[in-house]
Amino acid sequence: MSLKGNLEFALQIKKFRNVDLFEPGFYHIKFIIYQDTNKKLFARPYTTHERVPKDLESKYMKPIIRPCILSSSSTYVTKTFSISLTDEEVIFNESCYFKSEFNAFPKFENNDYYLEAELMFLDFNSFASLQDIDEKRIAAFKKIDSYRGVIKRPELGIHEHVPIFFEFRDSCVLELIFHSAILSLRTTGTEVVPQPDQKGDQKENVLFLQTAKLKSLWNKKTITLEMLDDFYIQCINPMKQSYNHLLEFYASMLRMYMQESNEYATLQFLEGLPSKSEIMEYLIQGGTKESNKGRITFFQSSEEYKTSDQNLPKKISEILNFKNPELVLFAIAQEMLTLNSNTFHTWRSLNEVMLEIPKLVIWNLEKNYNQILKNCFQEKLVQKIYRTSDLTLSFEENVGETHNQIALSKRANMSTKQRDLISVIDTNLFQNKDLQPIIFEEISVKENLNGFHNNDLIFSNIERNCMKNVYDGIHLIVLCHGFQGSSFDLRLLKNTINFLYPDTLLLCASSNEEETEGEISKMGIRLASEVKCYIDEWIKDQNLGRLSFIGHSLGGLIIRAALPYLELYSNKMHMYMSFSTAHLGYFSHSSKLVDVGMWLMSKWKGSKCLRELSLTDAPNLEDTYLFKLSKKKGLNWFKHIVLLSSYQDHYAPFQSARIQLTKKGFPVPEKLAVYEQMAVNILSELSADCIYRIDANFSIQETTLDSIVGRTAHIQFLESHYLIKMLVWRYTNFFS
Repeated sequence: MSLKGNLEFALQIKKFRNVDLFEPGFYHIKFIIYQDTNKKLFARPYTTHERVPKDLESKYMKPIIRPCILSSSSTYVTKTFSISLTDEEVIFNESCYFKSEFNAFPKFENNDYYLEAELMFLDFNSFASLQDIDEKRIAAFKKIDSYRGVIKRPELGIHEHVPIFFEFRDSCVLELIFHSAILSLRTTGTEVVPQPDQKGDQKENVLFLQTAKLKSLWNKKTITLEMLDDFYIQCINPMKQSYNHLLEFYASMLRMYMQESNEYATLQFLEGLPSKSEIMEYLIQGGTKESNKGRITFFQSSEEYKTSDQNLPKKISEILNFKNPELVLFAIAQEMLTLNSNTFHTWRSLNEVMLEIPKLVIWNLEKNYNQILKNCFQEKLVQKIYRTSDLTLSFEENVGETHNQIALSKRANMSTKQRDLISVIDTNLFQNKDLQPIIFEEISVKENLNGFHNNDLIFSNIERNCMKNVYDGIHLIVLCHGFQGSSFDLRLLKNTINFLYPDTLLLCASSNEEETEGEISKMGIRLASEVKCYIDEWIKDQNLGRLSFIGHSLGGLIIRAALPYLELYSNKMHMYMSFSTAHLGYFSHSSKLVDVGMWLMSKWKGSKCLRELSLTDAPNLEDTYLFKLSKKKGLNWFKHIVLLSSYQDHYAPFQSARIQLTKKGFPVPEKLAVYEQMAVNILSELSADCIYRIDANFSIQETTLDSIVGRTAHIQFLESHYLIKMLVWRYTNFFS
């Protein structure tokens, strides 16, 4: 005889958003859930439900093929839908339920599960040529992208918003709500679950039978109180936690449902629930009942339990104050049956309510997920705040080398604690912590900022000032590529911003494609013209609320060159962000290969741009284009200045990208005064209260020519999913 646990999962699919899919056609998503121990053990999908949302009937797209289950592969297939346009949204309201069995005793299995999703595609013409048989149509679809998530501790109960990103080739996101719960614990053999309306004598018969079955788990050994305490901690506690999470989520959801609907509509979901009185108490108290949002410690032995937190529940024998093991066993059997019944009925009721789920619930789940994600990103962030009267000077010598050493130490001692705050972890984003960049955020605050002297007060004041800048109209963000780049380069950043802030308008500038060998001033003129034309065409009948710019490498300089021609919008300028831009030019490098490469390209291809970047376009440094550009207006219009750099990036000198000089160890000391003057020219007239300098330390595993010359880090600013998502999630006010 053994004890089995029935673990159930629910996927509530809410919507699919095509951020940047290239190919029009038909799509659906396939899901599997499994344990990956020695071999894959699949959870079995057993039913699907769908219902047209009442408030979204006009937007609801009828399925081309209805959602279904492929039993042979334990796969759930969503409805098939068509995509014809970029930034198209498809409303779902369907769900699928999976079952999985695990061993609960003598050893409680708490293995991680995995959620895999595949984005499937078939073009319109191929679909039309197929026979009108759903199975054959589904088989004809081809996988174009995939997602893999780790489900952490599903037996403790999960109720979480999960965005599934497909970004390998295209860019789209499927938003779902993920649930898990232990539905029952049962001894091997037929389990009898008492119904709430059963008569007392029937319940007693079931209870005595359950007690006998539990007793047989120890194979006729003499059962001690310590053995029962261990059993309770190991098996009953996880199910209690799972049920408590389920009950709290269900009650809080009903309370929000009551706010959007009416009391009668809410109370109908409580009929027949064993936990009706508990939920009613929660609703009457206005949701003030304290909720345990953390994970309760899981114990494998009574010895481990004894040394645990004193606030955790006592041993079951002490709670009951029974000395007779038979009485304790009887009480455990009674509680197990009650948990089985209550969980079963609450879970079934939850599934029904989820099809009527109000917008407020979805909004709260998304908000909670976004906050948790920010906390996860915080783990890789080192923040420093400085008060200064000179924004151009560094507060430390050898900042880049210091950051390198801190990053090495931080990676060696990295904890998984923050990542486990998310129950369903995107492996592409979080799984390999050693490959994630370490971010150093340095905020240089003007000395006269409201007279604060404490770093925490300074930072909270900055945040408060950011949030009070309410504006009307559209926020347009212009993204500008670098040397020999294209408008496609910043696509990952554009799509990430588009996903989180769908009301923000984004322009990936293309006017300088194949034109970056020329003069930077002319590139600026072309960019300014493109921005003006875009505003006239797309925002002419509306109100432009904010105008922001993000440039990679040379793109940051092209933007600065364009600003004097955009003075008409000076009062709209919101945020300027540069990714590894050589604002002070390419003074002597630590990489001689880069020096030689730049010299050869400027001579061989006659690149005026590279001559301007190396400040060799005029005999006098004061007559070079970059020096003249440093004196032009534009940056002083922005409320936020953000400068990203990397000490590993030799394509853009570290100090030049930060517009921040250190006198000690400057590579060309005889020219330091000129570079200092350029930095002063750029920063002295800023209206922003502070400057954000963000240094990204990348984990570069392979030694290649690109990594040796520093190009790998330069390109990582465009390709690092972790860095891009950290920026967009953390700095809300920059992008919203």
